[in-house]
Amino acid sequence: MKPITVDIFHDTVCPWCRIGIHSMRLAAKELGAPVEFRFRSFFLDPIIPFEGVPFAPLMEEKIGGKEQMDLVHEQITKTGASIGVEFDFSKIALMPNSLMSHQVIRLAPDKYRMDVVDAIEHAYFVEGRDIGDREVLLDIAEKAGLDREYISEFVGTEVRLKEIDEDIRQAFEIGVSQIPFFVINGKYAVRGAQPPQAFLQALKTV
Repeated sequence: MKPITVDIFHDTVCPWCRIGIHSMRLAAKELGAPVEFRFRSFFLDPIIPFEGVPFAPLMEEKIGGKEQMDLVHEQITKTGASIGVEFDFSKIALMPNSLMSHQVIRLAPDKYRMDVVDAIEHAYFVEGRDIGDREVLLDIAEKAGLDREYISEFVGTEVRLKEIDEDIRQAFEIGVSQIPFFVINGKYAVRGAQPPQAFLQALKTV
């Protein structure tokens, strides 16, 4: 049986992407048919400096103050917990530039890519590690089963990967303005971190 393809436009610093990806995986598991996930790079804030910026002040400014930020983080944490996804925003000190994390993901062989995404997001959202730090990312990649020496050749602030450039071009062409954004079999779009049953219905429709 030919697998259903699901292109996932995401960013590694996007908590709703972490929830949406897991929710789609649960739907695919319930579907019981082969599903191929293809991760596409997207940058929520491409102008974040490579050394990162303090997380809490940035979020307070974006969301509208500490009280509102805490409410949003509480909502994300509860939504994640409902499907088995953990968050600990109290441990996050920096908002990193996510370029190098996308490089690691795109360099990972297909069979490792989902595990690498999981590992990077867990490191950031649960452990509070700086996934804008090259050595941190190489440690994560190596622990996930990748060849550290090979990956290190293609991860850096000055590195351009044609795959990432192509992802950004595709996102622009199809009008991706919010993430997560899912494209099923190249033609059916689902926006946002939907519940597993909503994703399951979309997969069944296709």
